[in-house]
Amino acid sequence: MKHKGLEDENLNCGHKLDMQEIQKKRFKDDVFEVVQHIQDYKKLKKGVIRLYKTWVLEEMNRLKANVDQNEAHTGERHTHETHIGYYRQ
Repeated sequence: MKHKGLEDENLNCGHKLDMQEIQKKRFKDDVFEVVQHIQDYKKLKKGVIRLYKTWVLEEMNRLKANVDQNEAHTGERHTHETHIGYYRQ
């Protein structure tokens, strides 16, 4: 069982690394595309704004959603603990 658990963990870590490599490649390609317009100020500005919206705001939304899920889980747990305490009394 321990060996199977280690194999599963190794597989999950490999999958996470693959996803991170894909994301790094997408980011690098996006930045390279924006840098191509370094001579044209308007295109460069639009590209930088697009990068900001794509990579910064999306990440902030994902982190916020993760925090919201944790808060919801904590609230549900508190509710269940309150009910259990009530039933024990």
